[in-house]
Amino acid sequence: KDFEQLLALAEIYLSAVPAQTGIYEGDISLFDHARLVAGLSQILYQDVQRGILSEAEVKNLPALLKEKEATHPLMEKPLFSLCKLDLSGIQKFLFTVPSKRALRMIKGRSVYLDFLLRYVVKYCLRELSLSSACVLYLGGGNAEILLPYGVEEVLEQVRNRVCGVLFDFHQGELYVAMEWLPVSLRELFRFIETREKLQERIEARKKQRFFELGEETFFDRFFLPEENVIGEGEGCGNCGQKKAQGELCTGCASFVEFTDALKGARYLQEETIPPLLRPPRTVWEVFESLGFRITFLPEPFSGARLYLLEEISVDIEGGRLADGFLLGSFRLPDTTFEELAKTSLRDDLGDPSLGYLKMDVDNLGAVFRELSEQGKERATALSLYRAFSRYLELFFGGYLVHLLQGKLEKKQIYPVFVGGDDLFLIGGWREIVRLADDIRREFARHTGSSRRLTLSAGISLLPPKFPVVRAAKTVEETLEMAKNFFYPEDIKERWMVKDKVGIFEEVLTWREYQEALDVYLSLEESVRSGDRVVPRAVFRKIEQSFGGFETVLHDSLQGALRFPRIWRFLYLLRDHRDIAERIEGILLRNIIGKEKIRNPRLVLVANRLAAMATRKYEKRGEEDAGE
Repeated sequence: KDFEQLLALAEIYLSAVPAQTGIYEGDISLFDHARLVAGLSQILYQDVQRGILSEAEVKNLPALLKEKEATHPLMEKPLFSLCKLDLSGIQKFLFTVPSKRALRMIKGRSVYLDFLLRYVVKYCLRELSLSSACVLYLGGGNAEILLPYGVEEVLEQVRNRVCGVLFDFHQGELYVAMEWLPVSLRELFRFIETREKLQERIEARKKQRFFELGEETFFDRFFLPEENVIGEGEGCGNCGQKKAQGELCTGCASFVEFTDALKGARYLQEETIPPLLRPPRTVWEVFESLGFRITFLPEPFSGARLYLLEEISVDIEGGRLADGFLLGSFRLPDTTFEELAKTSLRDDLGDPSLGYLKMDVDNLGAVFRELSEQGKERATALSLYRAFSRYLELFFGGYLVHLLQGKLEKKQIYPVFVGGDDLFLIGGWREIVRLADDIRREFARHTGSSRRLTLSAGISLLPPKFPVVRAAKTVEETLEMAKNFFYPEDIKERWMVKDKVGIFEEVLTWREYQEALDVYLSLEESVRSGDRVVPRAVFRKIEQSFGGFETVLHDSLQGALRFPRIWRFLYLLRDHRDIAERIEGILLRNIIGKEKIRNPRLVLVANRLAAMATRKYEKRGEEDAGE
């Protein structure tokens, strides 16, 4: 009886069923095909209702679409609108939080941003009487929707409404850039090129934030009314706005309430209401301003729409079906920065530092262009794009969230966000450095070890009291460093091999990173099994031997093994035979193997990790920065 519920069931049961078998490769699932056809049907129906498309033209469409290079005028006639939304201001909003309850506030804000864009899209679809089948992509602060042609007036109203609500509540900190363009059937079949044109409009719109409000309205809202003048000591401890009671203003206090509601939440309850007309004062009222009342629940509640969180299912106890499921990381772990950092301690040994991990898919633009070319023969570029985007979301928002669940329950990691095509995790540094490699291996397994579609990472290991805003910036810079580092052979004709990880201001290939982890674990084991607790001389000796390793590694890349140099180098490691043998293996594989180890500084990375793992922990009794 409910179309959205039907879509959820179809995704569960038809995602692995090919839409076609026979002469074409079954690369599009029956679900992706059926959902797209349903969305197109809704749009064409509205086109007919508004007189944009005649019934005779509709009858001609099937025959016309079978022609690969049809020249009929209908192919050039605008029938659709492609709309994109881009949420900006995310980084500053996420990490500009007070030290007190910082970790919980970051998570709450991350979930809020996820739901904010979801409900802006829902609001837009409801105003146009369309279903979620028209959504092509939603995640990572971006959304793309296929809409009927000639709905500019409604879209203008939606854009103005959303801008006004966000400006009233966030005072310009968050902004949703919203643009659209008319699309013909031919342009729809060349979807990737059409999408790139729309992106140009979005970039221009982002340079004119809140231009939609109009000059007079913008300045009226920009200058505070006299009755809201903030006196000394009256400012909120977080945002600076006038506080109601305690340390926080009404808006920031509602973020605390929103965050606390996530703890133990398994369901999202949604009610459709008339939009709130006055400016929103709380997080909850932001959604009410769009016409939705949402609540997080640990148990199902009858009489309202329910969505399961973090589960690909619609089954609810008692035989009831949910109205859908939401992919992503929503639940709130009950931990602090200090507690996360201490998970890296082993028998009072170790450095209680936090690990910050940010990972992002490489070369998406190049992949989309390849999809466009693959889809030309069958005019399936749009279907391939929709299917590809959904599978990315399934990996990050579904599979990875499930993979991290055990570590989440043990309070070893804290997912700030996981979804779209990227992730950001905080955890004990031991867990983070291993997890980066695990996630990359799983991604490679899911993509058939593709050299085009890869994953790069940035890792920063920092004290728990390090300001979270600076930590987020540091790990972002480390990720960018990894993405922009390349060897000459990484440059291909149409794309560039990235697939690297940045750590300790070094960039390693994933193969080098795996070697570094192995050397680090071997070093840690040899130190822990020694007579002394932390023989620091071991690490100094490895640093001293680095020059020798750099020389022999360079020789191996030239296809040469100069044994006197190797013997001198190995002599320095004569007391650590396991490490010496591992390095011998690296040199040998460089001679006879295809995948080369190029960066000798992997040894210094391993050395530093081992030094952190075997450092004697001294409890200082300091107050936790993440409380």
